[in-house]
Amino acid sequence: MAKELLHKDAGAVLTRTEDNAVDRHYITGGVANDFMVYDATNAKLIGKTPTETAAILEASIEAAIDTLANLTSIQGHTVTLTGAFIRAGAHSLTLTTSATTSITLPTTGTVATLAGTETFTNKTLTTPIIASIYQDAGKTKLMTVPNTASDTLVALAATQTLTNKTLTSPTINGTIATTGLTLPAHITGTLTLSGGYAMKGASDSASLAFLGGSAASGHGAAFYLDGNDHAGAGSFRIYTSLAALNADTLRLTVAGKADVVLATWSATNQVFGASYASFTEMTAPGAGAANTARIYAVVGGDTFTDLAAVFQDGTVAIFAQETTPLDSPLFTEPSGTEVKYVMKKPHPGLIQFIAKYPDGRIHVLQEIQYHDADKIAANKGASAPLPQGWFVETAKERELRLEAKTVKIVEVT
Repeated sequence: MAKELLHKDAGAVLTRTEDNAVDRHYITGGVANDFMVYDATNAKLIGKTPTETAAILEASIEAAIDTLANLTSIQGHTVTLTGAFIRAGAHSLTLTTSATTSITLPTTGTVATLAGTETFTNKTLTTPIIASIYQDAGKTKLMTVPNTASDTLVALAATQTLTNKTLTSPTINGTIATTGLTLPAHITGTLTLSGGYAMKGASDSASLAFLGGSAASGHGAAFYLDGNDHAGAGSFRIYTSLAALNADTLRLTVAGKADVVLATWSATNQVFGASYASFTEMTAPGAGAANTARIYAVVGGDTFTDLAAVFQDGTVAIFAQETTPLDSPLFTEPSGTEVKYVMKKPHPGLIQFIAKYPDGRIHVLQEIQYHDADKIAANKGASAPLPQGWFVETAKERELRLEAKTVKIVEVT
């Protein structure tokens, strides 16, 4: 007979106290540690040993697991499991969504959170938005990403071109590429070149400028090197301010492409302080530009050096001569000798002012040479005609020469 939970016989009369007593029930055939199990078929409680109870629980749990494995909805919402769902850790789990959400979980590892302090390893960030970066774990070295559109960060060893950068006290080692270093239009501070370095323009025809200031109205002082190749006429120019301090004006130009170059001073008075100007004998340079005079040293007819000036019309004035020969009357005649001041005209292109001594010897004090046709024609009473090879220039020819249109010299034969 199966084990059953029964009431004890209470006799003819059962009081409430007797009915509520703890010993009023018993299990038929029961043993120690039996469990009471409800028999749904017979609608009564029956006793089961621990082994029998374990078998019943196992079957019930297996049925529950089978039900969970085939679970398709919870509280009316679809649940789809394509594999085992295993949860580890005795902690509460809350998943909060703000809209329809689709998440792909990694095959292994830990899911990162929005605000947690975590370390990423072997990650590829595609077009991330990063305003600033700490370079150390202690967060003491903050690097701010440039706030500009479509730009590239500079790498330590990559070959990159920097644009619109300001370098404060940089150290530049190595050799600058053969394409050269282009300096900005204005350099502030000190630029030092050493060891035979050279600065040059971007092309043979470029100018290299050194400016005293950056004002648009003038630089106070400026030096320009006008480039060219070795076959071209390069030059350098020096400028300083006008008196009104509102512009620069050209003071000196030295132009090349000649064995002897021309240095042109403009609006400049030359002051020789405790110094001198030295002139070396040269061939007579001829007349210069309009309103000019050229001073030069030339060998005289007696092989000594004369100091001469030639004017725009070709007039040459010999106004100083080298020490005369030892047999000159300047040396042989005694002090107090009376001399005559005589004008001599060897030919229409030459006038000499001489000192004539009692014995007939002479010393040329000053000599003027004329090459202007009108002046030669106006010179009367010459001792002889113009010598062969004497150059004569008309006013028209001189005008054309000064305008740099043509040069025509009439040679008397």
